[in-house]
Amino acid sequence: MAEAPIIRGGSRLRRRLYRLVRATTGFRISARIRYLDSSAFGGDFEARSDAARRIIPAPLEIVEHEPGRTLVTMLAFDHRRIDRLSPHRGLAITLPVRYGGEPHGSFAIAVLVTTEEARWRGFELYGFPSVVANVRAEREHAAWISRVSVEGRHVLTLTVHEQPVAPAHERVALLGIRDDRRVVEARLAVAGEAARSDLSGGATLELGEHPLADPLRRVEVSGVSCAHLLYPHALGELSKPRALGRVPRDAVIATRGLAPALSR
Repeated sequence: MAEAPIIRGGSRLRRRLYRLVRATTGFRISARIRYLDSSAFGGDFEARSDAARRIIPAPLEIVEHEPGRTLVTMLAFDHRRIDRLSPHRGLAITLPVRYGGEPHGSFAIAVLVTTEEARWRGFELYGFPSVVANVRAEREHAAWISRVSVEGRHVLTLTVHEQPVAPAHERVALLGIRDDRRVVEARLAVAGEAARSDLSGGATLELGEHPLADPLRRVEVSGVSCAHLLYPHALGELSKPRALGRVPRDAVIATRGLAPALSR
């Protein structure tokens, strides 16, 4: 099957004005993002915590699921109607982290999106290592499937099996590191009808040959989930980013190497 075209939309004028303000004042213009019609599905997959520690910089620390093990969360999303941005699909890969001595939220190690506009905003404002990719969302045999590729090479395939849904809502803290080395936090609130299960096997993960999948191989991520969720229809809101602190100048930010498009 031929790949769907990557949409590289977004207002160039808006980005030029933003860069002008940042260059002259140092201020990053930001606003909350409202998701008016979305769906999302994903799972938690066990991985080696010692290998995961090498991906994130100090002072962030990995939160373990059990001794020696942490969780890699994969979340595919389809934003069909979204305030301030063009519709786009994507897949986020995160690790649970501790910042300031307590469990804090999810640190994005890669975010793959279908528009340049979403990539630029995610990196510039939220510090997410973002890449423009082909993200196909499909439903087959009572399962939701996200197939991700970059420049024709397979990155990964995520599959989540359908289950009965019920009203649900949740809030998640997302952390990123911007190019000024600031650790920033954004709060994501989601509401809708969801299926959620802590039983293993509800989601599966297949890694491809693209180098973007190499960090997942190094942490020996499981191919079978220990928990999964599905939001067939959801509303959401992502807050403005809030600076929490700054990583040391000598910190190695391994996630920068995951996103070859960051310099655009």
